[in-house]
Amino acid sequence: MLQAFNNDKEFKDQMIAAAISHREKDEYIAGCYAKMNGSFKGCSVGCSLFDVKGIKGVEVGEEYNDHQLLAKELGIPEFICHLQDSIFEGLPDSERFKWTERLFNSIPLGVDLTPVLPRLLLKTLDRLPKTDNQDVEDAIKGVKNVLISWAETGIADVEAAWAAAYSAWSAESVTWEQIANDLIECIEGVK
Repeated sequence: MLQAFNNDKEFKDQMIAAAISHREKDEYIAGCYAKMNGSFKGCSVGCSLFDVKGIKGVEVGEEYNDHQLLAKELGIPEFICHLQDSIFEGLPDSERFKWTERLFNSIPLGVDLTPVLPRLLLKTLDRLPKTDNQDVEDAIKGVKNVLISWAETGIADVEAAWAAAYSAWSAESVTWEQIANDLIECIEGVK
């Protein structure tokens, strides 16, 4: 079972402090994982891996783009690291540079965040516009039932859940701010 920040409060605090430091030093950049021009700059994932390397001494590679390694070191599911990356790139500058510290602050220490995915997919599915087509409504209801069961039991048809998410995202113009808020709300709902 995963434990957020591997149940290490000092490590969580260090990662949050590092995220704040990157923001204050204007070291966050969009569009690439990392740049070394005398000093390090990177995206949310790149800077987080840079910090994991500095705090834990973990070898992260030159490109600072290993979502799987970041997930392992943070003790969270890999999909959250991919969303961390995508949300960072999609947010406006006014929100982008605070994103990493906001995300890390929202993650409860030692909690398994695996149930976040079906909850996030349910929120996304709820954004689908209503339709008069009963077949479509029935299909949506069926997928919601799969997601509810998955959230409650940890067992689900993952392909059906991802198909529902992509359908919902393409059906409505969802902003990165909405996805960021949904992710934070789902994370904070895990106890």
